[in-house]
Amino acid sequence: MTIFGLCLIQAGLFNLKYMVLYGIPIFFGLMDGLAMPSMPCNLLLQHKASDIWKYFDVGLYKFVVK
Repeated sequence: MTIFGLCLIQAGLFNLKYMVLYGIPIFFGLMDGLAMPSMPCNLLLQHKASDIWKYFDVGLYKFVVK
């Protein structure tokens, strides 16, 4: 049970880091009128690994699929 809690905390911190690292440049890009990619999805709300792969980092997904 402790391992599950630590994994959940790790996923939450990783998600917070991505929201900050992607959110600030997206905000400034939108303020400049640029077409920016969408924000990453919340990892803690996803139920399937395929959804995390598709919607968390959309740019990486599009690059790998093409």
